Amino acid sequence: RRKHRRKRKRTHRRIVYGVTVSAIVALGCLAVFTGNVLVALLAVKSIAANIVTMLALYQLWGWSLGAIEAISISILVGLSVDYCFHIAEAYAISKKTTRAARVVDALTHMGVSVLSGAFTTAASAFFLLFCEIQIFHRFGVILVVNTFFSLLYSLVYFPALLALKGPTGTTGDIAFWCAKAKRFVGIRVEDDPDAIVLHLEEDNSVFQGGTGDKGKNNVTVDEDGIPCVIVDM
Repeated sequence: RRKHRRKRKRTHRRIVYGVTVSAIVALGCLAVFTGNVLVALLAVKSIAANIVTMLALYQLWGWSLGAIEAISISILVGLSVDYCFHIAEAYAISKKTTRAARVVDALTHMGVSVLSGAFTTAASAFFLLFCEIQIFHRFGVILVVNTFFSLLYSLVYFPALLALKGPTGTTGDIAFWCAKAKRFVGIRVEDDPDAIVLHLEEDNSVFQGGTGDKGKNNVTVDEDGIPCVIVDM
């Protein structure tokens, strides 16, 4: 009995480790490809809700955490992220200004694609339901049920989260904050390799830089309307 408990605890730890690593990787990928940290966090929240639902169903069906269940839990994040990703990306690139309008825009442009992807996944796993080998049968049940709930969370729960707490404007925008960091540093090289742009600080004082006797400074504004000095070397 002690051996069984130790083995079960070891399995639980591995499951938690696998799900945590998968969730972190999914968060990083979502943040990179959508370009918005908040959208990625809301998507991961939706995926976590789907995983909790699947675990509750395992308990309801009386399934113990065997090899099939342990493996399936580890890959549930990967199976669920695909549907959320399409909606998240469509929301992030939408040109609408309000949350509700961006959610409608995302569902209008990507809803059919998500439905099609879910249908093909469920259809491919449908034939596993008739297998007499328990491993294949259970894996087919997991795939079909997970696809259904992933679709439900992606088209209902996740859009509701975006409509309530989704970012608008430059909130959570990675590109915007990277540009902010560059401006904070104050130096940016333009297309002309011989010209260096020194942005002005908030008090309109110029960053000090050695230009030499031949350097010529021209005060102008960049494409964002920020005052700067172009030094011709």
